[in-house]
Amino acid sequence: MRTRFVVGLGFATALGCGAIREAPVEGEAAPGDDAGVLVGSGDDAGASATDAATDARKLPPEGAKTWAEAQTALAALRFPGPLTAQGSRGACAPSHFVWRDQDGAMHAWSATTKTRIDYAFTSTYRPFFAPSDAYVVVDAPPSEIAAYATPSANALVKKLPYAYGYAGATDSVVLLEQVGGTASQVRKWVAATDKIESVTQASIPTLQPPSAFAYDQLVVPGSVNVPHPLYIVDVAKKTTTSVTFDGGLSLYAAKPTPEGLLVSYARSGPVPALRVYKKNLDTPASRFELGDELATTPPLFADSPANEHKFLVHVDYWKGKVVFDSAFGIFAYDLATSKLSAVQLGPDKTAYVPDTLCVMEAANLLAFRMNGDANGQVWLLPLDQLP
Repeated sequence: MRTRFVVGLGFATALGCGAIREAPVEGEAAPGDDAGVLVGSGDDAGASATDAATDARKLPPEGAKTWAEAQTALAALRFPGPLTAQGSRGACAPSHFVWRDQDGAMHAWSATTKTRIDYAFTSTYRPFFAPSDAYVVVDAPPSEIAAYATPSANALVKKLPYAYGYAGATDSVVLLEQVGGTASQVRKWVAATDKIESVTQASIPTLQPPSAFAYDQLVVPGSVNVPHPLYIVDVAKKTTTSVTFDGGLSLYAAKPTPEGLLVSYARSGPVPALRVYKKNLDTPASRFELGDELATTPPLFADSPANEHKFLVHVDYWKGKVVFDSAFGIFAYDLATSKLSAVQLGPDKTAYVPDTLCVMEAANLLAFRMNGDANGQVWLLPLDQLP
């Protein structure tokens, strides 16, 4: 097995998630029969039982010999988060899941308080938005954008000049602005100084909306026509680099990580594909097709279905691991060791396809929503409980 690249420190904010179907929006979801319960601290009398329960939950599916054993163990780890509405789109902040309904209504769920926030402000629908634990940024017609405090229902922090792309950061708001008719520049409003400062020293020759913001890196496609560059703007270092996206029909998602850029895309067919640009470099030695490697990686169980972990479309990152979906569940691939592990599996080896998948890295939680779930249930999985 080939060794990939060394895992760095930290992990990424999540990219925009997929569509979520109709569900009630009042209140919180009650745990179902298959909902897991997080192991908490107890008194001394219950310590041994708690430790035993924790150990038991960490052992599977490492020792699971069949698909059913692993599926049961993994399903027990998850617990219910918020209910969501038809057509909404969600994204993960470090400790919040934020989603926007088709009518512009905004909502969030806090991993810290385990409660839902129904925001009093609304936003024009956009295909990309990136909240942080500090700011949810929305349109403020006719010519401004507005940054609201993420944990509060209606706390306006700052009105900013209009930008066609934007993202919330920990201590700032990142702005992608049109300049010169055919180009863009990146600037940011810094909360500590209440000033807007330039990030890019030269303009970027594109007016495409951003694809992702994570690890202080904003990804901006150069075009919709393949091949085209993917510009990677490091907002903290104020540097810009690019890689070439080629060999595909369309770009699904681009995810910056400490190890490099992950790109989910479609080849002719269309065939789902997953590419890694190590260290954000575009050389034969630095980029590889992880999707092709996953397709030839042996199954995890003797009774695994065909194409058990063949890459589908959603991708995120957690502590050196690529978290991705297949037609049968959710899996994780360790970039340093090439180890593949199951995260969630379909019962009875049935189709188990998420339409939402993103990581809340500060909370060590995976947020996911299954395609076709009429209840609109978003599930949370404690990633640090996995083997």
